[in-house]
Amino acid sequence: MKGPDEGENPVVRSKGFQWALSLYGLNLGDMLFTLFFLKNGFEEANPLLSYVWMQSPIAFVYVKVVLMACLVGGFYAVMRSEWHLKALKVLTVTYFALILYHISGMLYFFFF
Repeated sequence: MKGPDEGENPVVRSKGFQWALSLYGLNLGDMLFTLFFLKNGFEEANPLLSYVWMQSPIAFVYVKVVLMACLVGGFYAVMRSEWHLKALKVLTVTYFALILYHISGMLYFFFF
């Protein structure tokens, strides 16, 4: 039986690209929502990104855009098995849940 890092499955790579692209898109959405909330007096929950935000909003955007591109691209580059694809799906669904949380925050911000 092959381990999670052995062999390469072209179907996994193809599906993985779609999931990786979705994850990156959701990250950009998270960044936009976060920028809105930070500009309106809320605080960043991630201590590392909170520190970056306090140093420079431009650095915050750079970290969210470039660092996440490197992380997602790096993960995709080593993707070889169904295990990797499942991990990518879990990350993407988690980011989707975060976007839903942001949407609920926006609704509360504007209507309550």
